[in-house]
Amino acid sequence: MSREFLTSSTGSMRATDTAEEVIELHDIDASGENDDNMADHHGGNGNGSKSQCFEDGKRKIDYVLLYKPIEEKHSECRRIFEKNLVDEGLELEYDHQGLPGINFVKIHATWEVLSRYAEIMKLQGPMKQFVKVERSDGGSNWVTVTDIESVTEAYLGDEIDALFPDQAAESPLEAMYWYNRVFSNVKSTFQRLMSVFLLPLDKVPQWEKQFTCTYSRDKEYLFDIPEDKGTFFNSSIRSLIVDFVLRRKKFTEDADDLFSVGLEKLLADDAYVAAYPLHAGDYREDAPDNDRKMLSENWASYRLLHKYQPIHRIRDYYGEKVALYFAWLGYYTFMLVPASIVGIICFIFGLVTLGDDIPRYGERSAQSAACMHA
Repeated sequence: MSREFLTSSTGSMRATDTAEEVIELHDIDASGENDDNMADHHGGNGNGSKSQCFEDGKRKIDYVLLYKPIEEKHSECRRIFEKNLVDEGLELEYDHQGLPGINFVKIHATWEVLSRYAEIMKLQGPMKQFVKVERSDGGSNWVTVTDIESVTEAYLGDEIDALFPDQAAESPLEAMYWYNRVFSNVKSTFQRLMSVFLLPLDKVPQWEKQFTCTYSRDKEYLFDIPEDKGTFFNSSIRSLIVDFVLRRKKFTEDADDLFSVGLEKLLADDAYVAAYPLHAGDYREDAPDNDRKMLSENWASYRLLHKYQPIHRIRDYYGEKVALYFAWLGYYTFMLVPASIVGIICFIFGLVTLGDDIPRYGERSAQSAACMHA
């Protein structure tokens, strides 16, 4: 008896030992009794738009597969491949209403899949910040830092004493006052000088520096995981993990067949016509704010050639490889500026002195004739 897929009331794909036909999601009215905690359980982003999420509006679409239903010769390969994806923990949703003659398979990675493969792939994750606080009895405690003001009294006093020995602070509050006053003056002066080259903070939020470490499920309590676990991994990492799974799943039940593996082989065999992750949303002016629109307006524009690139935002959206390429390209282009200035000066000097440069045709002709008869 062949194993077919049956969608549950919550919309996730499940394998069942029946010969029933596949029931598609858009033909089912999903039950809403578990909608409140579905986003946290599935690692979604409970406020996503319909175009970026499953039909429930909660689970984020991390990858999309496209195929032509008229090609029945590949249907068995797709069925086995999608079954293996579901067995791995991915959730699938079918959409036959997008384009005529094209069916879509939407893929969502649950928190269990993301955390497991993040550990396998040795991906880095932001860690919680801890500080050592001395107690009055001589002991100490390590506490989590959630706000810089909460730890000011722990270390700021000693730092001010070292910087301003003649104006030693008598209390942590006074120390904080002197520190903030000096720091704010230096910072404001520097920002005024660099404002020509820096992107506005109201349009591109400042990237917060955090220590990172190789993710481990056993040490999950050390990582800065938000309540909505799905936002712990950004879009590029989520897509990277799903792509990692798609490239390694078989689409045959023959255990000895070592070549029927991976999405690339299915694309080469035309079992799927395309496979890709989604953008974060529309980039046009009337579209809601999103990362893609932010990068389009504050990075991908000729009028911002003199501005610093938001490398960290590029990394969060496109991944490390793309961000590293643009970081290198920006540095390379910047280092060409001094050479271009020297070249322009030489070019202008050549134009100015062009009238004083009188070639000596007669002398050259005589020299050439002498060389020919030598």
